Amino acid sequence: MNPKAIKLSSSMEDYIEAIAEISESTGCAHTKDIALRLNIKMPSVTSALRLLSDAGLVIYQSHRPVELTSAGHRVADAVISRHRVLHQFFHNILMLEHSVADNTACSIEHIINDETLRRIAFFNQLLQQNRQDSIKFRELLSEGLELMERYPDCEIRTLSNVTADSIVTIISDVEDMADLDKGEQVEVLARSLDGKMLRLLVRQREFSIPVVVADNIWSARKL
Repeated sequence: MNPKAIKLSSSMEDYIEAIAEISESTGCAHTKDIALRLNIKMPSVTSALRLLSDAGLVIYQSHRPVELTSAGHRVADAVISRHRVLHQFFHNILMLEHSVADNTACSIEHIINDETLRRIAFFNQLLQQNRQDSIKFRELLSEGLELMERYPDCEIRTLSNVTADSIVTIISDVEDMADLDKGEQVEVLARSLDGKMLRLLVRQREFSIPVVVADNIWSARKL
């Protein structure tokens, strides 16, 4: 069967990825190793390997290691590449734990389209650059994600991004502002017509601050 004539399911891609990774780490992939890796019963693995063999993606014979064909290697390379891009995004950028990033990448790698993946890969490499704007964005992202971990039951936003008529708590240090302190309850009233000032209500007193200042003040709201 022509490999192009079959549309692989996510589970079939998992098999090919597992065979490639087991072969890379141990030199060969036996059926029992694949079953253990994927936590699937042996009869199901055998059935899947026969399908992949019929599709021209693996070389499968009973009691012998499973090998990928050249077409199988191409599929494995594509799946592993997608996984690495997604894992990098979830672990290095969004700072999720390795296991969470890995499981999330596994669940998405089979359904994500090429253009979306391409843009995530582009975003990953942009943030790795040493340009000042990339560095500042990494710092901002890191600061916000740390606050998300500290306040897991809250929506975290900079004060400038809080919608009008919302009441939030200030959770970052505020310098040189007598009317606003960390821990303060604040109601965001509105922006000025030119969008440059933010009107607030604190302790029954209304006042305005520049939006560029509000950009650097973190707030939390209970979900």
